[in-house]
Amino acid sequence: MKLSEKARKLKNEYQNKWKKKNPDKVRKYIADYWERQAEKLENSSLDQAIKSSATDSTQQISVATDNKRCIVCGNEFQSKRADARFCSSTCRSRYNRNH
Repeated sequence: MKLSEKARKLKNEYQNKWKKKNPDKVRKYIADYWERQAEKLENSSLDQAIKSSATDSTQQISVATDNKRCIVCGNEFQSKRADARFCSSTCRSRYNRNH
């Protein structure tokens, strides 16, 4: 929101007067704001820890899969998943365009 210089000055004056009249509300708002920030940080740290432990456990598990044949081009490929049908995203896209 772009305000004119006059409107910005009036807004700032109003806000400063309101803050002086309502110091308890200002303190409560600031305390609530920092509580929310701390909660976000805690949640993001927890999420990050969960994600990193999940990636660590998936890296430790190796899935042995057989060589497969692509249903589009017929090339043989080593799949990372047991249900893989395509050797590449290009073949997957070609298949999906035609079906």
